[in-house]
Amino acid sequence: MGRQAFLFDNDSSQDADAIARIVVHLPVEGLFDYRIPADLREQVLPGVRVRVAFGGRKVIGTCTALCSSSKVQDPKEIIDVVDREPLLSPALIELSRWIATHYQCGWWEALAAALPAVARRGGGLKKVLVVRLTLPLDEAQLLADELLPKRPEQSRCLRILAEEGGRLEAVLLRRRANVSRSPVDTLKKQGHLAFEWIEEERQPRDDMAEPDKGPVQLTGEQERALGEILERLGEPGSARFLLFGVTGSGKTEVYLRAIREVVAQGRQAIVLVPEISLTPQTVARFKHRFDRVAVLHSRLTDAERYTQWLAIRSGRADVVVGARSALFAPVPHLGLIVVDEEHETSFKQQSTPRYHARNVALKRGQLEGAPVVLGSATPSLEAYLEVRAGSMILLELKNRVGGGTFPATTILDLGLQKSRWTFLTDHLFSALENTLAAGHQAILFLNRRGYHTALFCPRCGEPVRCPECEIALTYHRGSNRVMCHYCGHESFPLVNCPACRTQKLRYIGSGTERVQTEVQRAFPAARILRMDSDTMSTRHAHGEALECFRRREADLLIGTQMIAKGLDFPSVTLVGVISADTSLLLPDFRAAERTFQLIAQVSGRAGRGEQGGRVVVQTYNPDHYAIKLAVDGNYERFVDHELAARKEMGYPPYGRLLRLVVSAEAESDVMRLTRAAADALREASLPEGTRILGPARAPITKISGRFRWHLMVKSPGEQGIAEAGRILKETRRRENSSLETARMQIDVDPLSML
Repeated sequence: MGRQAFLFDNDSSQDADAIARIVVHLPVEGLFDYRIPADLREQVLPGVRVRVAFGGRKVIGTCTALCSSSKVQDPKEIIDVVDREPLLSPALIELSRWIATHYQCGWWEALAAALPAVARRGGGLKKVLVVRLTLPLDEAQLLADELLPKRPEQSRCLRILAEEGGRLEAVLLRRRANVSRSPVDTLKKQGHLAFEWIEEERQPRDDMAEPDKGPVQLTGEQERALGEILERLGEPGSARFLLFGVTGSGKTEVYLRAIREVVAQGRQAIVLVPEISLTPQTVARFKHRFDRVAVLHSRLTDAERYTQWLAIRSGRADVVVGARSALFAPVPHLGLIVVDEEHETSFKQQSTPRYHARNVALKRGQLEGAPVVLGSATPSLEAYLEVRAGSMILLELKNRVGGGTFPATTILDLGLQKSRWTFLTDHLFSALENTLAAGHQAILFLNRRGYHTALFCPRCGEPVRCPECEIALTYHRGSNRVMCHYCGHESFPLVNCPACRTQKLRYIGSGTERVQTEVQRAFPAARILRMDSDTMSTRHAHGEALECFRRREADLLIGTQMIAKGLDFPSVTLVGVISADTSLLLPDFRAAERTFQLIAQVSGRAGRGEQGGRVVVQTYNPDHYAIKLAVDGNYERFVDHELAARKEMGYPPYGRLLRLVVSAEAESDVMRLTRAAADALREASLPEGTRILGPARAPITKISGRFRWHLMVKSPGEQGIAEAGRILKETRRRENSSLETARMQIDVDPLSML
C-alpha cells in the first residue's frame, strides 16, 4: 500500500510523469502514489479513474496529478484504467480539494459529488435495472395497506410504484422509499415485483410548455445591471455580483441576456435554482431562448442524468439548468454562473459533503475565471455583507417591470381574531371569497404538511411520537395514516395513548391537507390544487401542477415553501399566509432571517398582473421586527437590525460555525464520544476567540432509532474551524473503533441546528 504523500522531493528520480497521485474512493485521508505502467502512460491523466491495489483488495481511485518522483520507495503499479478520458477537469479536481478542506470532509467524498451516480458506482452508462409491478395498480395499493402495520418498508415500495404507474428505476425507488434492497428483493421473491434491464440513453421530459414571451424591452435598471455584467465577461479573473431585485423586477430576463452573450462567445453557463418545483418553469424559459439546454436535478433517473452529463461534457449544451448538484456540470468552457434565489437554504447540502452551493459557485468562478451572479429579492446576510465590504458588486432592480405595483398587505393578530373558521380569520376568508368571485386566482401558504400536525393525549400532555424518533407523528387524512416526516415511519392512526392507554387522543394543528379539505368545503365550486411533498411525490408532478395552474385550470393553489418563491402567475391577486410563525419559533439564530425571507418571497407572488394584488399575513407575533419589516418590504432596516445582533454574538456572517452531531443506538455511547470530542477541543490550542458550546442533547434527540448529541465550535475566522475540524476527525478515528454504531458528522457553516 502506498503511504500518504504530501511532501515530495527529487531524491528518487523517475521518468517524467511516471507517478500518479491518487485519491482512493475509501474513507481514508491523504493522497497515495502509484507508478504508471509503460503501457498505460498515455491513458492515465488527471481526472481519470483507475483501479489500484489498496489494503489487500482492488479499489477505484481518481488521479489528481502526475509527477516524476515520489517520497515512497518502490510504489505499487496502477492495475488498469477505468475511463477512456478524464471525467473531471483540473478545475473541478481543485474545486473538490477546496470543498474537502473548507467543509472538513474527505477528498474522495468531494470528488464523488462531482461525478454522476453511475460513475460513483464504478461504471459508465450500462443497463439500468427497473422494478415493475406484476399486480394491477389497485391490487398493489390494497396490498400496500395490508402490509403497512407489520411491513411498512414493503408497503411504501408498493405504494410508490402504484403512484408511478407500476414501473420505476430501482435506485430511484429505494431512494424515494428510503429503504435498502431487502424489502424490494422480498417483494420480488413473493411474486409482486419483477426486475427488468434496459439499455438506452434517455432525455428528461419537458414538464412545462409555458410559451416564453421572447426578448422584451428592458427597463433602465435592467439595462444598467446587464451592462455591468457584460462589461466584465471578458475581463481576467472573476467578477462577483449580487443582483438585488424585488419580486417581479425581471431578474431572469437579465440572466437570459447575459447568457446570450456568453453563448455567442462560444462559452457555457450554469444556472442554479433552489427548488425542483422551479426547474420546469425556468427550463421552459431557457429552452425558448436557447437550442441546447441541459437539465440536472435529483428527480432524473440515473440514465437520464448520465445522458445529460455526457452532453454537457462533450460541449453539446450551452446552458445547464438545475438544482444544487448542477454546480458540478463538466462544461468545457465556463463563462458564467447564476445562482438564483441565492438565499435559499436548499442550496446547503445536508449529507456529506455538506457544502453550500453559493460558496462553491463563487469558488468555481474564481478557479475558472467566470463571473458569478447571485440573485435574490431577499439576499442572504452573508452576500449582502460582502457588498458592504466591497468584495461583491451590487446591482439593484427596485421596481417591478411593466410598472407593476406592490400588493397591499394586511397583518392580522391571531391572538385578537375571532373567526368561524379553524385556521382562516374572517378577514382572510372574505378576501378569498371576493377573489374567487372575481374570477382571479389565489395562493394560500402554510409551511406544514399533513392534515393534523399531531395526535395529543390530554391526560399525558404529550403528543404521540414516532417509535424511532423524538418527533410527533403527523396525521394524513387522504391515506389515513400517521407519519414521521424524519424517518418515514408510518402506521394507521392510534386509538389509545401508548403511554397511559386512554382513548381520548385528540388531533391538533393544521397542515396543508386540512386547509385544502376545509377550503373546498367552504368553496365547493373552487378548483383547488395542493403542492407539498405528499402530492408532489411522482417525478413529473411539479411541472404538471404548475402547468395546470398557469393554464388557469385551478383557482386556488395551497402549498408549503415550494410555492413561496420564483413562480410568476399574473392572475394571482391574493396571497394568504396562514401562519407566519412556523419558522419564527424554531430554535435557530437564523429564524428571524428565514421568516423575513419567506414572508417577503411569498408576498411577491401577488399583484404581478394588471389587476394588482393584496397579501394577508396571519400571525401571533404581529409586532416582531422580522414580520413587520417583511410586510413593509424594508430589507435595509432588517439587515441593520439583524447584523447588529449577529455581530454582538459572533454569529455568521461575522464568525464561522462548526457543528458536530454524534449519534448511536445507545445514548451512553453518544455521551461518551461527544464528551471526548469536547475535551479534545478544549485541551487544544485553538486560535484566540474560538469557543466551544456544549456538548448537549440535540433539539431532536432521536432520529431513526439513534440518539443524538451535538456541540458547536464558534470561531472568528477560518483557522479556528480548520483546526477544530482536524481535531474532531482525529477523535473520530481514535474513538470509533470501540464504538461500532457511533457516527460523527461534521457540518461546517450549518444551516440547521435541529
